[in-house]
Amino acid sequence: ELEVTEPSDPEKVVTKEAEDGKTYNVGDTITWTITVTNIYDEEKTLTVTENLAGVKVGEYPKTLAPGEKVEITATYVVTAKDVAAGRIENTVEAKLGDKTWPGEDVVEPEEIEIEITAASDSKVYDGEPLTNDGYEQTSGKLAEGHKIESVVVTGSQTLVGKSANVASEAKIVDAEGKDVTAGYKISY
Repeated sequence: ELEVTEPSDPEKVVTKEAEDGKTYNVGDTITWTITVTNIYDEEKTLTVTENLAGVKVGEYPKTLAPGEKVEITATYVVTAKDVAAGRIENTVEAKLGDKTWPGEDVVEPEEIEIEITAASDSKVYDGEPLTNDGYEQTSGKLAEGHKIESVVVTGSQTLVGKSANVASEAKIVDAEGKDVTAGYKISY
């Protein structure tokens, strides 16, 4: 979170506050709040630059009267690429008059943990191989709009006895069909 205040030192217009400490996963929305106060004795133009693709901050530039205060809300939805990278930098930049301040907050998103289990099956010996490519998600919760598109399940048993049926290589997609598997820590 950034806060622009009316300080006693006219050179200091923005102060940065600590991050909220929340855990963010793929699909979560991060909200940054930037409060800007015009400490100049005349109207100044406030501009906001969205350096991080996907950040939404509203309509700028905007003219602020002396002493006028405005609160900017910047939102960003965490992607699987962000989770794979391990960090998101708030690069939203506010500029008022001749002063510019970068966002500088860093969020470290985490993978969503899920477990996928291969199906079990049985039959009486008939000389034909027994296979079952079924699976189910047995723990964890997918982000809203996400689904498991595919899972590779390997295993075969022909003779009397038991063997493993193993799930692997899951592919998870979002509502638009984009691969978001990198946002998940999957155990099988």
